[in-house]
Amino acid sequence: MTYEPPHAEQPQHPQGAGPTAYGAPHQAPYGAPHQAPHQPPYAAPTPQGYTAQGYPAASYPGYPGYSAGVAGQAPASPGVGGLAITAIIVSGLAFVSGWLPFFGVLLAVVGLVLSILAVRNPRARALGIVGIVLSALGLLSSGFLTLGLLVLAPWMG
Repeated sequence: MTYEPPHAEQPQHPQGAGPTAYGAPHQAPYGAPHQAPHQPPYAAPTPQGYTAQGYPAASYPGYPGYSAGVAGQAPASPGVGGLAITAIIVSGLAFVSGWLPFFGVLLAVVGLVLSILAVRNPRARALGIVGIVLSALGLLSSGFLTLGLLVLAPWMG
């Protein structure tokens, strides 16, 4: 005699879908249209006066409508200005060309004037001082060469 187990009733599944694991969500059959859950198209805006992380936004004193910039980014500081940059470039050229008798003197004087004007600006004070030093050194070396050329030229020829 052979043993036959009792016939238990099999659960019915939708057509094309197999059995799922206990507690797992039911999957749609292959080829069925996929329906994604509804998601908002973008994140909700943050309340005014707060950054994206929820911290209060820093504002400039006396100007309540202006914030300090993007969260996590330092506000842009104003630069030293074009006059100081021009002064340091011209003074550097005067220092390098100090061995040229007439051209070096002219470049050193222009660099010295620009550097003195740049020192008056507190943000450009360091560049102005460096420009004054470079122009003064260029003026000394080029001035001695120019003076020597003017003094010795009549005796040379």
